[in-house]
Amino acid sequence: ASPCKYRLIDCVQYVHHNTLVIHEFDVLPEESYSAASYIWRGKPFDPSFPEQRGFFSVLGAESGDPISMDVLYHACMASLQKKAKLLWLDRLCIIQQSRDDKAWQIQRMYGIYKACDPCLVLPGGLQRLVCVDEETEWIQRGWTLQEVMAPDDPLVLFRWRRGSGFFIGPTPFTGDLEEVVTGESALANIMDLLLPYLGGIMGGQTYFHLDEDREPQDKEEESGIEIKPILFGRTPSHALALLGALWPSVRDPDAIPHAVWRSALMRVSSRPVDMVFSIMGIFDVTLDPKAFRSHDRLGATIALAQEILRKGGNASWLIATMNLPPERQLSSFPAFPTTRVDGKAQIKVDGLTRDLAEVVGGDEFLERWSLKESPKGSMDDDGYLTISSQAIHVK
Repeated sequence: ASPCKYRLIDCVQYVHHNTLVIHEFDVLPEESYSAASYIWRGKPFDPSFPEQRGFFSVLGAESGDPISMDVLYHACMASLQKKAKLLWLDRLCIIQQSRDDKAWQIQRMYGIYKACDPCLVLPGGLQRLVCVDEETEWIQRGWTLQEVMAPDDPLVLFRWRRGSGFFIGPTPFTGDLEEVVTGESALANIMDLLLPYLGGIMGGQTYFHLDEDREPQDKEEESGIEIKPILFGRTPSHALALLGALWPSVRDPDAIPHAVWRSALMRVSSRPVDMVFSIMGIFDVTLDPKAFRSHDRLGATIALAQEILRKGGNASWLIATMNLPPERQLSSFPAFPTTRVDGKAQIKVDGLTRDLAEVVGGDEFLERWSLKESPKGSMDDDGYLTISSQAIHVK
C-alpha cells in the first residue's frame, strides 16, 4: 500500500469468494461505496452468538478490538444489498503504522463519509452485531458525529431475527426495516431508532410491524412490537442532540451548528485534539492534524473557531449549553469536559464530578433548540472573541 491513497474493500470478493481484497485509488471512485461508522473498542465477543468465521487484528491498531469476520460479512452483505460493491472501513483502509497516511486520511474523512452511499452504523463495534435493546457507547464517541452528519440517511446495522417490516411512531416518520442476513441482521434508518427517545418526552411509542401487516392500513399501532432501543443510551440527552442535527425540518443555518456543538460537547475521544478534528468537516474547515499535539484541544479549538469566523460563519458555540461554566482558557466556549475513550464525558460542577450528559439534560435541549442569528466576528490567537452586533444605549 502507498501512503496518501484512498482504499476500499471489495465486498463481492469477500462475500462470494471468502477473500479480503482492498483496492487502492488516487481519487474516490465514481462507483458507489459504503462506509462504516463504529467505535474502536465496542462490545466484547458474546459466546451466545457463535462466531463462524473467526477474528483478526490489524498491525498498528492492536489497541482496537479484533475484527470479527462475521461482522465484516454482514457489513459487506448490507453494502451489496444497497448496490455498493465497495466498503470503506478505516481500520483496514488506513495504513495504521503511517503517520503521514493517517494525517492525510483525517483531512479527507468528512469527504469520504459525505460521498458514501450508504453509511453503515455498527453501534457495538467490530467484534459482534448488537440488538436494539443493548446499550452501546457509539453515540458518546467523537468521530461518530461527523460520520452520520456527512452522508444522507445513515443506516444502522444490527442483530435482528424477526424479518423485514416497518415502524409506526408518534411522528410523521415511519420507516422500513430491511433484513440483511435471514434471521441474523437487519438495517434501519438511524432516525427510526433515534425517534423513540422522544416517546417519554413528547408522548407516544414506536411499534414494529412485519411486512405482511401493511394491510389493512387502519391496523392498531399497539398490535405491533413496541421498540424501545437503548443503542444510543438509556437517557435521551445524546439522542436528542443528534436528532437536532439530523432532523430534516430543523436543518437550518442556526439549528444545525448549535446541535453539533451540543452533541460534540458530550462526546469523548482517546486524543483530546480529535474532538476538534472529528467535527471540522461539518463546518467546512480543514486543519492540518500534524500542526497540533495530541492533547492540544485548546489550540485546535481556537484554530477551528478562527476558520469558521474567517469564512463568514457564526459563533454558534456560544449557547451549546446553559448549564456549564465557561472554559477558563477560552471563555466564549463552555468548559471542556475530561475526555477518555474508555468512559463518559465528565465535568466538575460545584466541586462534584458528574456525567456531562446528565448536566446538560434533554429538557434544556428542547427548550433552547437553537440560538437565532448568533453573532459573527473574529478570534485572535489567544482565543479572545470579538463580535459585531447591533446595540442600544440603556440609561
